[in-house]
Amino acid sequence: MTNMYFHPYFFIACMVSLNLMTSCTVHPEQSSATTDTVRSQAVEVLRNNLKVLSKWEKVHAAEYLLWAGYPEGVRETFQAEEKVFGSESPYRIGIWRVLVQCSANAVEKAKYVEKILDAFRDPGGPDRLHAVETLAKLNIPVLESAAEGAREILKGEIDALFVYTLWSASIQDAVYQESRNAFLQLVHSDQKDPLRMQAAYSLRNLGGLTPVEWQALADRALSEPADAMASVYLLSAAVFTAPEDSLQSPRFINVYNKLKEAKDSPQKGARMELAHALAERGSTGDLPLLLSLLNNGNPLNSGNLEDYAQIIATPENADVRSA
Repeated sequence: MTNMYFHPYFFIACMVSLNLMTSCTVHPEQSSATTDTVRSQAVEVLRNNLKVLSKWEKVHAAEYLLWAGYPEGVRETFQAEEKVFGSESPYRIGIWRVLVQCSANAVEKAKYVEKILDAFRDPGGPDRLHAVETLAKLNIPVLESAAEGAREILKGEIDALFVYTLWSASIQDAVYQESRNAFLQLVHSDQKDPLRMQAAYSLRNLGGLTPVEWQALADRALSEPADAMASVYLLSAAVFTAPEDSLQSPRFINVYNKLKEAKDSPQKGARMELAHALAERGSTGDLPLLLSLLNNGNPLNSGNLEDYAQIIATPENADVRSA
């Protein structure tokens, strides 16, 4: 079983595109200059978004900077955020999530992990769902850290709290061997979204599917109506978890091409998930698409805004640029 969530390149599609540029140009010196220029542009976008955005969009920009290897200013920014918003639900979970990843030492990191765990351990707390999703994203197995509460949830109703608790529990290999079928059953079930979306998202981070399981997932993703909430996440999960020897298969190519249609989705999350998937499995042929997302070539609904600078500065468009 592999946990793929926190590899830096997954979420920095523009950074991957820069590296790939070196293989699409004839002259190495031109390639290097182009790479440096666009990389600088991408980092500038992220640093500006870290500065001017708020709440979860700020969290995303911070994480992308950390994962891409540009941590300067992130810790200080979120230490200041905690002073102002450290008791605000659910944003405090995002603040602690960032601070876990940029802590100065193990003691500081443990302090913020414990804050997230405390939020999860509180059965009546307002942030329990955000807390356990964050534990999963931070690769912290909840059965080791908050076993009693986690086991109670896993015996209960199948809802979002169940799915994300199962994801965090499944970080342990032995648990995942037993629980993988639960995710797959949810993905293939007639459950209403967002449960299937959440199950697909968990699977794309956990990985470890057998070839037969992957083929079934890919076929389900291809059969999903394009306008269904789960569609992009099923397709993305199939892209992330595809076995290496399937990458040239017609099934994978069909999944990949269908996923790329999300570039014009009216949903911010769909475009961001596309960027994540292309960062993992993208090719040089995807560079125009990635750079179009980076430059807001087709911005999301701008409402009554007429000025382009205002349009691309809206939080949802800025979030897509970050991804």
